[in-house]
Amino acid sequence: MRLCSNQQCRMPLAEGEIFCQYCGQEQPMPVPDESSDAVSNGGATETGLPAGKGLPQENNALGAADIHVPTRGLEAETDTQEKDSIDAGSGECRDLRIRLDSSRLFMEGVNTPMRVYLECLGPDLQNLQVIVRCNVLSAAEKELFSRSFPHFKAGQHREYIINWRPPEGTYGLLALDWSIVYLHGGKRHYYEAQNEFPVYCQQQSAQTVVNEVKVNFERIEMHGNASEFEIKDAVNFYKDLGDRAELTVNELVARSLRAPAVWQGLTLYEDHIDQELSQLSLPPPSDVLVHRLTLSMEGILVHLVGGDRLLLGRNRRETDICTRNFDAQGIATRELNSCLSKQHCRVEVSGERCLVKDGIEGHSSSCGTYTGAGRVDNNGSAIKGNDSLILGCPQSQGKSCLRMTIACFSCQSLGCEECPLPRKCPQVLNAISSVVLSRTDSIKEHYVLLSHYLPLNRLNAGFGAMRIGYVQGAFCYQTARDCGWLRAGMQFKVHGQEIKVESFRQFGMESPE
Repeated sequence: MRLCSNQQCRMPLAEGEIFCQYCGQEQPMPVPDESSDAVSNGGATETGLPAGKGLPQENNALGAADIHVPTRGLEAETDTQEKDSIDAGSGECRDLRIRLDSSRLFMEGVNTPMRVYLECLGPDLQNLQVIVRCNVLSAAEKELFSRSFPHFKAGQHREYIINWRPPEGTYGLLALDWSIVYLHGGKRHYYEAQNEFPVYCQQQSAQTVVNEVKVNFERIEMHGNASEFEIKDAVNFYKDLGDRAELTVNELVARSLRAPAVWQGLTLYEDHIDQELSQLSLPPPSDVLVHRLTLSMEGILVHLVGGDRLLLGRNRRETDICTRNFDAQGIATRELNSCLSKQHCRVEVSGERCLVKDGIEGHSSSCGTYTGAGRVDNNGSAIKGNDSLILGCPQSQGKSCLRMTIACFSCQSLGCEECPLPRKCPQVLNAISSVVLSRTDSIKEHYVLLSHYLPLNRLNAGFGAMRIGYVQGAFCYQTARDCGWLRAGMQFKVHGQEIKVESFRQFGMESPE
């Protein structure tokens, strides 16, 4: 099988392919690929995947969705890497290829079939398991797809039709988690992938949705992980639909099933943890004892607060997280923040319960705190799974409010088999392990209340297999190759991206704290 000549890519090439559809680099002297002969085995797709062509379907209704995944893998470390930089990731999977048809249109509350294509690149794989989860669903529903293959032969192709209904109110970008496990050479291999895909709003006009679809195709083309010709065909298909003024949204979704396929590669990264954080010596050393830390990656800030209580408000000195609105120039003006109180609200975790409470004990905020269930009082409102969180009244005239999403992760939702902190087990399956608040404006910040542990890929796939925990007043980490205590100044390299550990530092603040 021919591989791309680009050493940073090295993805398999289709027969006669001149340009790599993953990185776009021109290939020298293309020759027919002898390994592309079809392999017939119990319902598997028996044709290859030529660039720009569709695939025959296997009618297996399962339940998942189309997502967009980056194609870059872990880059090699250089000799000039800093001493405190840790290679936290591992390589891409070269044994299995998964592609997703991103031409289908997913609408909130509407069931749409999704095409997923699997191919064994060789050698034969034993006991292959493919699991797909969606974290916006309840614990009972979040596993969308689970399929086992006792023997997946080299060169074998499989395609599945997977049905998936995005919940109402979840329009925007959603993420799916992919877990891959198989045996090869007597060794078990673990891989994972996660990325975002667009879900469209039912309340929009068909023409507005078509315009957004075009923008998403431009994003796919920019990342270079789909065929240029396929994207152009799909764009022209939706452009023709957009010219029909009488077209409704429901008709648009139905017609999207006929759109030309746009096959995107789902990049699988190794996720095998060899060491357990239980091996850490306790108590933690005094130089790592800290209540707050900040992780930064490509402009994304993740603020860690250890414990079971998080206080948010405008006053920087009296809160855990300083909540401020910023204008287009990144300046926090008095007018923009008149809706926020000095100590605006609290998030508290106790066992299986997560409560959002307005103000502080005995005192309410001036403009209120709201979740999807309505206004929150001083006694609190329970949060289960995912919800919206608004600081300040959204109906107030002339005042801005701060909008966020809030997600609660329990030991059950994260999976006990992944838990890196067996010594700190709460002995309650549904105990809240972490709470994540994410801004919905242009400021790329996440606020994490960490009472137990959290796999960071729940925030962004760029964090790879890295997991963090909070033990006896200190933050610890676990990667595919290492574990230890987090301290400011450390650097990690995951999937070719730099992750820095810094002293607590929020966006727009003059200095770290």
